[in-house]
Amino acid sequence: MEKNRILLDDENIEEELIEIEEKKTNKLKYILWGGIVLLILFIIFSGFYYFYNKRIPDFLNFNKQLPEINSELKEKYYYPSKDITPALEKGINYYREGFLNKAEKYFQSLIDTTLNKKEKIVAYTYLGIIALDLEKYPLAKHYFSQALKYDENYLPAIVNLAITEYHLGNLEDAYQLAQKAKQIAPEDSLVSILTGNIIMNIKGAKEAEKEFRKGIESDPNEPVARYNLAISLIRQGKTQEAILELQHFLELFPNHTLTPNVLALLGQIYYSLDQYERALHYYKRASGLAPDNAKIYYNIGVIYLRLNDEVKAKEYFKKAMSLGAADPEVFEKLSYAFEEFNDLDSAIKTMERSIQYNPDHLPTLFRLAELYEKKNHLLEAAEIYRKIVNRTPGTENTINALLQLGKIYNKMERYADSVNVLKKAIELNPHPKIEIFYELGKSYYYGGRKDKAIEIWKLALEQPHITPEEKNKIHIILARAYQNLGSYDLAIQELKKINIDEKNSSVVYLELGELYKNIKDYNTSVSYFLKVFESIDSSIEQKKEAAIKIAECYYLTNEPSNIEIAKSWINKAIRLAPEDPEIKILKGKILLLSSSQSDIENVIETLLPLTYEDYPPSLLKEVYLVLGEAYYKNKEYQRALQSFQMVLQIDPLNEKAIKYKNIIIEKMGE
Repeated sequence: MEKNRILLDDENIEEELIEIEEKKTNKLKYILWGGIVLLILFIIFSGFYYFYNKRIPDFLNFNKQLPEINSELKEKYYYPSKDITPALEKGINYYREGFLNKAEKYFQSLIDTTLNKKEKIVAYTYLGIIALDLEKYPLAKHYFSQALKYDENYLPAIVNLAITEYHLGNLEDAYQLAQKAKQIAPEDSLVSILTGNIIMNIKGAKEAEKEFRKGIESDPNEPVARYNLAISLIRQGKTQEAILELQHFLELFPNHTLTPNVLALLGQIYYSLDQYERALHYYKRASGLAPDNAKIYYNIGVIYLRLNDEVKAKEYFKKAMSLGAADPEVFEKLSYAFEEFNDLDSAIKTMERSIQYNPDHLPTLFRLAELYEKKNHLLEAAEIYRKIVNRTPGTENTINALLQLGKIYNKMERYADSVNVLKKAIELNPHPKIEIFYELGKSYYYGGRKDKAIEIWKLALEQPHITPEEKNKIHIILARAYQNLGSYDLAIQELKKINIDEKNSSVVYLELGELYKNIKDYNTSVSYFLKVFESIDSSIEQKKEAAIKIAECYYLTNEPSNIEIAKSWINKAIRLAPEDPEIKILKGKILLLSSSQSDIENVIETLLPLTYEDYPPSLLKEVYLVLGEAYYKNKEYQRALQSFQMVLQIDPLNEKAIKYKNIIIEKMGE
């Protein structure tokens, strides 16, 4: 990835300054300094551009994507229209009224009782069409084949059998049948539609376009031919031609069942052309004709986001959710939309609603479990993953669910359970994911079996399918394990095995810095943290961490000459994260080393507001410890005593608080 790397050349600038001094020409001097100012402004602008474009995440990544609408080719069954006897009419009426079971039984009975060959052909053809409606393609093939046994040139059976072969994936057979249909009825628009659909998959959109145009020539009022022609134009990138064809469709068929799709396609095209107002116009027209289409409402919400109208966007997202559509894709997209708004509750409700319609849809189950985990509803997430494991027969989905379940058990500190499910995941795959080894090692490590954890992580490094990134991750966690065991040399060896590049340099340098800090080699530690802070590849979070660690290193030296440096670095960290309480606590500790009265007052001003917040007890204990010491140095003994008593309420055996409490009571007694 290319980045802006504009650097000032100090040596050249110095030479130019000397030259200016020698010439003593004010005019050139002003030009030079003007150039330097412009160059600095350019660097600042470039840095801002890089930060804005490369470092700040998009407000909504999904909003960059084209709204999706069904742009598949449409097909049209070939219904028998000739030789319809009164007996056939009765069954056809059942079919038209939607009573498919009644129609099916009637046609089967008619085949068994009639002696009329044409009635049998039509009855078999309608049975095949009913099977097509129910997506029972092998059965449909059987019925159409039976019809063709009575008349091998019966066009409705040939066309519908071609459609069936197409759905079964038998494209060559479908194409041969389409060619036969063309020989029988070369001017039939339905035959042209069928041929175009098949050709689209065999020869591409350009050849399909020709067939759809033939269909329109045969019947200018055939909507499916016009719609499919527009799709073929879109797939060829002929955007303007597609727009004209779709608009012509709207003129001819303002209220056709395909009209909402046409309007949505126009919206999609204009969206892709960044014409959001036009896109919105067409999508809103589509929603008027298809008020129950959740996907259209979702797309309207996306367009409103593009128009920077978050209120309207949320309104349409909630409309899409409330429609109760059974399309899991819509629910999933809505969940991501609500998550981007930091509304995890609505995201969870969306996926819970999707589960009602799609109880066995695995992506929906995975997404709901992921959201539960983000909301820290770990029991609910674990239950979903267990459900996936029970419903899948040892597939990749089973392994992924076991892995996620292992992670959750680790978070819940149920390390034995985590070991069990992760070992099952390894058993299901001869080449287990490295991430499973990584998590299994964590389960052993935090479960008290550190030797077993190291063994598992080393085993991961021996896997032939491990990637360089995964190797680095394992080396880092091994280094941390060795460091916690006090084996600093082994930890350093692990980190030095990593191939450092711009992607991982900040992570590795932070680890090395922490290692050297723990062995009290503060100079080396600071040198690594500086690399992170000064790197253009470091994130804001990494820069903040580096600034904190540098301040901490100077603080830990306990040298008065380093206090000002420590203060400078902790202030840099605060500028990067003004509300971080842990940074404020460290700032308080650093300021306590100062002999300045104003610094002691600053400690109290910085930490007192933290006592009114709902922080965890462990953090509040640190706040009161530092605050108590500040009050003590400020000779505010009553307040100091109250602070240390707060510490002892949280940690009754805290030695520092007990020591100060006794000293203060003695002083107050005096």
